[in-house]
Amino acid sequence: MLTPFSNENRDADARAFAGLMKHVKAVDGLKHTVIMVQVENEIYGRDRSPLAGKAHGEPVPDALISYLKLHRDTLIPELRAVWEAAGFKTSGTWKKCRQKCGRG
Repeated sequence: MLTPFSNENRDADARAFAGLMKHVKAVDGLKHTVIMVQVENEIYGRDRSPLAGKAHGEPVPDALISYLKLHRDTLIPELRAVWEAAGFKTSGTWKKCRQKCGRG
């Protein structure tokens, strides 16, 4: 699994996507048969890289906590359920969040 915590991985993904879009434009630029491109970059399972391990022990970012609090009633049900299982905590580390929700 490639870690999303790596700047090199992020940059390689960006170059690959830019190359794909350039190719689509070259092949389909005048026909316009491609109307949308959906990027899927979901990660399945916990990233076990050293960079992810370090982040796992750090506090959940304030920006994420602020977003969760602001959008509490409109979060996707799965995310809201996980946060609710953790007692709607607004501080702590990723590790503690996962342990509280039974996702250690």
